[in-house]
Amino acid sequence: MSEMIERVARALCRQYELDDGFSPEQADRAAAGDMHRNFIKAARATIEAMREPTDEMLAAGCAGDQEGSFSKSRMDWQAMIDEALK
Repeated sequence: MSEMIERVARALCRQYELDDGFSPEQADRAAAGDMHRNFIKAARATIEAMREPTDEMLAAGCAGDQEGSFSKSRMDWQAMIDEALK
């Protein structure tokens, strides 16, 4: 599991615990413990949903680039997401 999947799973777990009425300290302990398979699945699905960048994301990725290469920005973004999903 990648570091990014683990980070997202922990954040989802923490938010779920806070929404369920846990104190921030309890939520942090729950998120730091063994994560349930569901949070790992949810993290992977969340990251996968971000694989296709929006036009605004592509434009931001081209900021300062004289060429303004949306294609390169898209490939760079997707390569980063693919790495996060490994």
